[in-house]
Amino acid sequence: MDRSKRAWCQERGEIKWGSIILLLIILGGLYLAYKLVPIKMAYYKFEDTMQEQAKFASGRHVDPDGMRGTLMKNAKELEIPIREEDIVINWTTNHITVTATWTVDVDLLGYIKHWQMIAKADSPLFD
Repeated sequence: MDRSKRAWCQERGEIKWGSIILLLIILGGLYLAYKLVPIKMAYYKFEDTMQEQAKFASGRHVDPDGMRGTLMKNAKELEIPIREEDIVINWTTNHITVTATWTVDVDLLGYIKHWQMIAKADSPLFD
């Protein structure tokens, strides 16, 4: 055998432990992102709808029940597990505050994490 073939045959397929640990950390981060990012995106979209409803409440002359119905419809579209009684609307003569609280169960490889979400929107009312 010539020298180049001998050198090639003597190479071992080693991998360093640091590379394995780094790969596991990257895979774990990707898995968490896969599980958690859709939940946060739904949260932000729902909170945006809440802000919009609160901001334009006085101009549209919407009552609290109508607003709650709109928010429930949006929550259903976003697959947010919320009940009507979890949406609290405080309406005064010059201010509106909408608060929604719900819990999302996230399955992280057999460990169930109960993630409580609280969204709040408030806006002044103008006549």
